[in-house]
Amino acid sequence: MNRNRLYLLVMAFALVGYSLVFFQLFYTNPAQEIRSLCFFKAVSGQPCPACGTTRSVSFLAQGNLTAALLTNPLGFIAALLLIVAPVMVIFDYFQKKDRFLKLYVKAETLLKKPTITVLAIAMVLANWIWNIVKQL
Repeated sequence: MNRNRLYLLVMAFALVGYSLVFFQLFYTNPAQEIRSLCFFKAVSGQPCPACGTTRSVSFLAQGNLTAALLTNPLGFIAALLLIVAPVMVIFDYFQKKDRFLKLYVKAETLLKKPTITVLAIAMVLANWIWNIVKQL
């Protein structure tokens, strides 16, 4: 993936992510279940591994770490990405650097290692099972 396309995707996902969290924070109660936007859940009736991530990030924005963790631990990763990735992209754009691209390539290389891949898949599956068990 080239630099400009990656940076455009990061900013688009960040914009969508911030919009969803903003909506969750100011127009709903994160503790209250609202109609899910998840296609997988709509089709299967079961939550996907990422279901609850927006609510989890909303709980983090409110400082409620326990609720965020119990809702979906992936919210911590999403919140970190929502903060760090757009800032790095903006700095790279104005400073004409490739730091985020290099970090992305390193992360991609790391995820291609079989041990890391198996561990990541196991963690996502465990989170998915937990989402199903708690009827998220």
